Amino acid sequence: MTFAETILTLRGHQTFQAREWEKYRLIAYQVYTSIPKKSPNKSIQQYFPLPTDGSGRKLDAELVKARRQAFLDKMAKN
Repeated sequence: MTFAETILTLRGHQTFQAREWEKYRLIAYQVYTSIPKKSPNKSIQQYFPLPTDGSGRKLDAELVKARRQAFLDKMAKN
C-alpha cells in the first residue's frame, strides 16, 4: 500500500467513525428533548459535543511531510 493509499484509507475510516458518532448523538439528543422539563433544552452541540463540531482538524503541509517521511523510514527498515 502506498503512502497516498494509506492516507486515504485513514481519512475514510475517520470520516466513517465521525458519521457514526453523529448518528448516536442525534438519537441521544432526541431522547433528551423528549423528556419534559421546565428549563429550555440545550443545543445538540452543547448537549453532546464532538471533535468534528466546528472547523475540524486540518492537515498542514509540514505535518503531511513529517508523516510521509516517517512512513518511508518505516518501510525502509522492513
